Amino acid sequence: MIARNEPQKNFNFFLKELTIFKKKNNFDFKIFFFCKNTDKIILEPILKKKVIKFGYLKNIYPIINILDYLILISKGESFPNVVGEAMCMNVPCITNNVGDCKKIIGNSGIVINNNKLNNLSKVLSEVFENKFKFLNGRERIIKYYRIEIICQQFEKLFNDIVYKN
Repeated sequence: MIARNEPQKNFNFFLKELTIFKKKNNFDFKIFFFCKNTDKIILEPILKKKVIKFGYLKNIYPIINILDYLILISKGESFPNVVGEAMCMNVPCITNNVGDCKKIIGNSGIVINNNKLNNLSKVLSEVFENKFKFLNGRERIIKYYRIEIICQQFEKLFNDIVYKN
């Protein structure tokens, strides 16, 4: 999870889900927390050997490249850049259904229903068993979110508003 440690990013919910997941499964996993104040997160004893807290890193791109999944369980987002960045590296994403996450991710990851306890732990089990199902993120970003496409959409929107009359 690459997100600053603040209530909006929903770390408390994520930690509850990780605890449920750990209690129900024997998967060997590590969770990495990156960004401002993630090194200050307090962990339950059951998670201490499973979670590594890095805090703020200046350059996150080499880290994204080694992840199996990116998880972003925010309470709210618009267009989370970290999701697009992970998808560009074909890292499958798991995120809450907030903002444009569902539209961005499409079939290149999993979007869960916001804050329903035990939902994320079920999804984690599914993706651990089917990782290769979600390796088309880069293709999706290129198709829908290349800067040229975004500029064309913005220009059309601008012209529609300005020259509407």
